[in-house]
Amino acid sequence: MKVDIRILLGLLCFVIITLAWNADSETQRQSLLAPSQLPVNEIIVNLLGVAVSAFVGAYGAFQLETFKKKKLLDEARVNSLNAVLFAQVSQLWALYGIKKKLDEFDNPTNRAMLLPAMHLPDHSDVKPDLNSISFLVKSNSSQILIDLLIEQKRFEMVFVGFDNHRQFRVNKFEPFITEKLEKNERVEAISEDRLKQILSKPLYSLAHTITGELDSSVRDSLKSMYLKHLELHALARKIYPDERFIKSEKLDV
Repeated sequence: MKVDIRILLGLLCFVIITLAWNADSETQRQSLLAPSQLPVNEIIVNLLGVAVSAFVGAYGAFQLETFKKKKLLDEARVNSLNAVLFAQVSQLWALYGIKKKLDEFDNPTNRAMLLPAMHLPDHSDVKPDLNSISFLVKSNSSQILIDLLIEQKRFEMVFVGFDNHRQFRVNKFEPFITEKLEKNERVEAISEDRLKQILSKPLYSLAHTITGELDSSVRDSLKSMYLKHLELHALARKIYPDERFIKSEKLDV
């Protein structure tokens, strides 16, 4: 973190004047004992020296206190940025885990018919504290706050779709298809035509719709959030170039 040059100059002036004042302390002592023997201009110089020394000391103390407050504020803001970046990384990995599960099926029909009900991934409930980085408004970066709020809403909607898929599989799809399958017949081993024969047309279409919406929302949210994560990281580095910030590893989005 860079130190304000004004602080250094103030402290330097304070040290120089203090040393000069101490070096002339004996003269001052004598002048106090016998002021009538000193020329008027020397008395004025001595008084000015006292005034300047007091002023510089107060100024240096003020600048030092200002520097300490700014340092504490900057540290708090850096911590807030890192906390938001870390929350984004956690959310990205939650989305990426679902994407990997979706990628196990090579086409929409297989995905709709075979994607099982899934448990919520870790970090699905993580929520970044965007209020803690509201100071970005003062740095003309208010748009990214709006974008991050949109990303958070999109992330939450992914898990609305996630829950819809789970409820559909557990309460409708699996009980129905288990009842209709013949002995020793498995879903993953039968043809699409046979699935259409077993399932009612509405249920078949609903399986495609629910799974397709989940698939697209996961991929869209993952890609968009990853880009906003990189944007926030770049902005943090721009504002505080000497600090270190959390960054996600490169993801295949």
